Amino acid sequence: MPNLIHRFIQAISGFCFWMVLVSGIWIFQESVVCAKDEYIILHTLQTGKGKVYEAIYSPDSRTIATLNNAHTIEFWSAKTGKRLKVIPTGRHKAITMKFHPRTDVLITGGMDNTIQIWDINTAQSQSVLRGHLSQVSALAISQKGDLLISGDKNGNILIWDLQSKTLQKNMGKSHTGVINSIAIHPNDKVFASGGKDKTIVIWSLPQRVPLHKLNKQLQDITELRFHPEGNILGSSSSDSTLILWNWKDGLFLNQIGDHKKAMTGFDFHHNGQYVVTASEDATIMIRSLPQGELVASLKSVEEPVVSVHFDASGKSIVAAFEKDVAKTWRLDKSSFLASLKGHTRPITSLDFSSNGKYLLSSSIDKTVNIWSMENKQLSRSYGTQNHTVQQARFAPDNLSFATAGADSTIGLWDSQSGNQLTLLRKHQGKVNAISYHPEGEVLLSGSSDKQWILWELKRKIPIKTKIAHTDQITSVMFSSKGTMFATGSADRTVKLWTFPEGEPIKIMKSHQQTITDLAFSHDDQLLASASQDTTITIWDISKPSQPQLKATLEGHQFIVTQIFFAKDDRSLISISRDKTTRLWDINSGELIRILSGEDTPLTSGAISPDGKLIAVSSLANEIILLTYPLNIVEFDEHKTEPQQLSSTPANEPALKVAMPQQRPAAEKSVVDSSDLMDADDEERPSGRSSLNVYAVMSDDRQEEINEGERLQQLLNRLMRQEKLCLNFNEIEEIAFKILKYVPDDQAAYHALIKTAILREDLKMVFLMAKLGSLGTFRSNRYTYAKQIEVTAFIDYWLNNIFDSSLARQGDKLILSITNCQKQNKNLEIPLILSRIGIPEEFLRKTLEIPRFLDHRDFNVLPDDEFLRRLAMEIKRSLSTNQPYPSGRQPTPPTTTSPMLLTGSFTLNLARLQLWGNSENVIFQVRESSGEWQTYKTDKDKISEMLLPAGQYYLRIGEQIRRAFILKPNGKAEITIDSTR
Repeated sequence: MPNLIHRFIQAISGFCFWMVLVSGIWIFQESVVCAKDEYIILHTLQTGKGKVYEAIYSPDSRTIATLNNAHTIEFWSAKTGKRLKVIPTGRHKAITMKFHPRTDVLITGGMDNTIQIWDINTAQSQSVLRGHLSQVSALAISQKGDLLISGDKNGNILIWDLQSKTLQKNMGKSHTGVINSIAIHPNDKVFASGGKDKTIVIWSLPQRVPLHKLNKQLQDITELRFHPEGNILGSSSSDSTLILWNWKDGLFLNQIGDHKKAMTGFDFHHNGQYVVTASEDATIMIRSLPQGELVASLKSVEEPVVSVHFDASGKSIVAAFEKDVAKTWRLDKSSFLASLKGHTRPITSLDFSSNGKYLLSSSIDKTVNIWSMENKQLSRSYGTQNHTVQQARFAPDNLSFATAGADSTIGLWDSQSGNQLTLLRKHQGKVNAISYHPEGEVLLSGSSDKQWILWELKRKIPIKTKIAHTDQITSVMFSSKGTMFATGSADRTVKLWTFPEGEPIKIMKSHQQTITDLAFSHDDQLLASASQDTTITIWDISKPSQPQLKATLEGHQFIVTQIFFAKDDRSLISISRDKTTRLWDINSGELIRILSGEDTPLTSGAISPDGKLIAVSSLANEIILLTYPLNIVEFDEHKTEPQQLSSTPANEPALKVAMPQQRPAAEKSVVDSSDLMDADDEERPSGRSSLNVYAVMSDDRQEEINEGERLQQLLNRLMRQEKLCLNFNEIEEIAFKILKYVPDDQAAYHALIKTAILREDLKMVFLMAKLGSLGTFRSNRYTYAKQIEVTAFIDYWLNNIFDSSLARQGDKLILSITNCQKQNKNLEIPLILSRIGIPEEFLRKTLEIPRFLDHRDFNVLPDDEFLRRLAMEIKRSLSTNQPYPSGRQPTPPTTTSPMLLTGSFTLNLARLQLWGNSENVIFQVRESSGEWQTYKTDKDKISEMLLPAGQYYLRIGEQIRRAFILKPNGKAEITIDSTR
């Protein structure tokens, strides 16, 4: 079968083709467009700066755990991509982890030579297993969950009884060097170990004696896994290969893979037909077994990959990356039909003709295109000159179309010739949205001037106009029957109006940010609204004067740009700038499936009148045509429990190839076979009992998250008003509260920097900038500024204002500000800020643990007190992860903290040539009995700071350069160059 794939690809080489999975069969078909990948990027899990050691699915596949180089475990919803809980592992410094297959615990191995067992629900360590004398680098748990096998950095293997939490056997040194992977056979009677010494050892259980030693790979072993059928062992290596072994006889079977760099990990699909591999060459590949023919390469893989795993169903993949993120993909039936390219800049709107034969698109390239749906080709293209189109809509008779312009006008155009028929003028601002009445004689428009207008098209005059909202109108829509219309606004409200009277019916409030789109169901019983707050709300308007909230759809990670009901009104399609198109069950409010995932944000969409075709546009300037997946959507209003997954029989091939006959490109090949994935699990909700084990978030924490989100929305509104002096105290109070719940919120730090500037409190600016530089800006919640603007603002303060190299050059930095009384003030940078060193470990702990620091304690303090409080908090961070109580009151500015004995430490790396022309050099210091703390020099490669008195070691890179003693009020000056 794989050879057939290879021959078929050879046969059509040199032609443009596309590949679609239909009912489990791969169909290659000639087309005017090239392939679209059906492996859809779902979520990007932003874990913080630095390497992600591991990302794994829970046994029920509903939760993902990630472990990063800050040794912090984070839990995420596999369905929504939302972070659920964070567990800092403290001095344990976890570097490897495994879910227990049967209970709600996670087991980690750490740099402190111990194994810890964590209760997921309480985020507390249940037990600590001690026995290793070096870092625990590999873990494996038996299928029954009663046995744990661990390996360490020195090559030792220990076997543990998980029921009694006792050591069963210390097998001693089993490898030379670090053990990277351990795998237990599905029958729990054999296990394999491999590592730095390039050797794989097969061991018997319970005898614990070696059966075979396998030596064929040229570099260290990175991952070991037994095939689901149990007869094959797979091993990946830094030599870029995956080897399949007959482990019973110790025989080599096959070598798979053509990665260009080290293969860091792999996983077998549960049906045994496929393997996914990951590499440092920034690729993830899916291959068939046993020959290893390439099936697909995953998209959005731009950097080295650390690990990769299938979920239990085999329908999703999670990968950990070397920098900052984990990502998940959905392996799904493709809905892709064609890609239309013709615009040169982003597309602003799409609309199908009423007969479904044409698609209308508008773009900021000042063109309007009409596409033929019969041959998927550009039919006509018209320039709009200085009329930049915000939205374009076909008239019901398709003979003309209308455009909403940024120049405050509405254009009416002939569809055939492209000639402008007329220009409607009355709005005083940008026209954002338009909608034709179903009978075509009236056009509705909404504008940034806050008013809607009803236009009579025969006479081309306004017949009704109303200033309807307190902020700009962003969306308008006639109901399907034309008896009413709706308007949505940046004031976050949706309003329902009668037609033709234009009288208000009801105001609906459910969103926290600007309304982006509206949609009526075909029977006018439902009204849906989309928002920049990432949610979709559905209202029952069967009684328009008494609308009832039916459902809130949550799952998108960024602005929802377009929504529309499916033909049967039982599902809804949404388009989002999170790069996905999603299908929702209206009755349950649950996500049915993700129809497509693109590489760039999606800007607009439309559905054909027959409901069979979906068009979406992206910032890549192209239009994607998708087929509505009627064949896979099955609704059962009475079904409350999930259907059971059915496994693919081991002897039944799950992947077949159909050779298409010669036929027109528009025809489809119809073949009936089994799917690559299991039967019918379309992301429907499971029963409550199956969620309990991994329900890792307590009610209290959920309430905190909800409160944090509410405060974020409030801060965004205040910051958008740009009235800092008027809202000064409220902004400051809200920002402090946000950091209690969301300690890494970059926007809150940004707000506090601005208020501290007006307070003339540069010490507070300094601390908030340090923390804010490592924070996360949530673009899905904050629209008052772009992320790049906020980051640049904070970086400017750190890298220009607070860089002490300026003072050492003899420059005196004076800041000139205008306060809220419109007085010009000159502020000098406090001298103490050039002596404050804040370790990165303290900053990250503050950002990761809610309420670990009470930021209010540092507001408007004398210089000495600021130093004392900061030194006490840094010292406290070395010994605890305990947050402050939620009801704690801030320490008054008049309180004097205990004095901490310090000395002055100066490090001069100006002559060190190792970093070439780099400016800020990273270095570490630690007290003789403490942990390494990470700092960086100023731009001149010099650092001057106060440290608690004691005996210290200095490390640069991986090399310890000095030991030094710092006496109270004393000085330690160290200069290092490349010659020492």
